[in-house]
Amino acid sequence: MSGIVLYSDLLDEVLLELPSCPSIIAQKALAKAARDWYRDTYAWREKLPTFTTEPGVIAYLVTPPQCATILAMDSLLTEKGKTFADNHWVFEPSREIVFDDEPKDGVTLAPKAVLQPSFGALGVPCEHAPRWIHDWSHGALWYLRLQVGTPWYSPQDAENHRSLFRLAIQNTRNALNTGNRTGDMRVKPQPFL
Repeated sequence: MSGIVLYSDLLDEVLLELPSCPSIIAQKALAKAARDWYRDTYAWREKLPTFTTEPGVIAYLVTPPQCATILAMDSLLTEKGKTFADNHWVFEPSREIVFDDEPKDGVTLAPKAVLQPSFGALGVPCEHAPRWIHDWSHGALWYLRLQVGTPWYSPQDAENHRSLFRLAIQNTRNALNTGNRTGDMRVKPQPFL
């Protein structure tokens, strides 16, 4: 990760719609929305520090970036960048890769993880914020508009933002699953000649 942009620096869109909302409350809603968005999209994938297999060891700890938690393990890559396929392995939450059988000694592997900001995180990766802040703002506004007893309580508006937030999650998942390709993904039947 090249750095983070703070949630406090991303509040403009939320506070523009809810000027009476204290920024600390808006910041907590934005952080929750971002965590939920990452959890549902699996959009944050990053290589973690490498480890080298050792004799007699089948379990290896992996370390996520600071203020991030591992949701899942995407893959294990060899030094040449190829997917490691010599042994079956599983990811044991929250930080361990466990092999079914002892792997060959001296193999350096790079785990590629699916991440989300932890509860204590102050922000999100810099490269993600410009791309997805609008989506997270819908999530934050959904959560804020459901706060009963506040001047910004509005169940109708909350439902609108919930719909936009869920649609953004679905669109992001679709884009990631298709390798960010656009256009018609259907196969056009061709006549037999």
